[in-house]
Amino acid sequence: SINTNKATINSAIEDKQLNEYLTIQNQLAQIDGLKSQQLVYSRIMDYLVQLNPASPNNAELSSVDLDTSSSAVTAQLEGTVQNFEALNVYKTTLASAELVYEEKSEDGTSSEVTDSSSSDGGNGETSGNNDTSTTDNTDAQREKLFTAVSVDEQGYSNSGDGVSFVISVTFSEKAFSQTIDDDSLRVEVPKETTSDGDRNAPKTEDESEGDNSDQGSSAAGNGNDGDDQQHTFNSTETDDTTSTTTGENN
Repeated sequence: SINTNKATINSAIEDKQLNEYLTIQNQLAQIDGLKSQQLVYSRIMDYLVQLNPASPNNAELSSVDLDTSSSAVTAQLEGTVQNFEALNVYKTTLASAELVYEEKSEDGTSSEVTDSSSSDGGNGETSGNNDTSTTDNTDAQREKLFTAVSVDEQGYSNSGDGVSFVISVTFSEKAFSQTIDDDSLRVEVPKETTSDGDRNAPKTEDESEGDNSDQGSSAAGNGNDGDDQQHTFNSTETDDTTSTTTGENN
């Protein structure tokens, strides 16, 4: 039997088939390792759909250029929005987006993720169409979907219909990773106002007076023995006498 096998091996060596067999065997052994390093670029379609704000702040993308030449995957998004306010909402939505995921276990599976989703009324003030609330799943990990978001170009479109833009984004390392379980993968946008208009808008006279009143009340509460400099004293004439009364806090 040994002699027979030896003759078979020698014959294979002479035919140079043994080297081919060993090469194929080595390649098969590398498949699993290469598969784990492969990136799932098709996820970008789901990301872009989930991160598109509701009307009237929705963006219409005309071009998506994905650059995979470096270790950090980047993309250049070109499109149009209705106005500059909508562009600000879209940019802020991208910048605040979070990736929630679970790593695959050794057998290639992960525990089931329960997702309680709630959609916004579409009033345009909050972010995308698929805003989801945070789950209590302790196995889920969370990180920013994009490590960088910048508006490279913006201006009124040549057709005069809305505002055109070019936005560059840099994806996180896990965004396309093969080690993530696709069934657990989702994108969440925090429930917050994505436009800074409310924070920067000038206050009305009533709101300003209300703030001053609150500040005065707070200061009055910190006074000692009622001897507070925040109080003012008003003179009120009644008939032939003059009485001094303590006024409201200013």
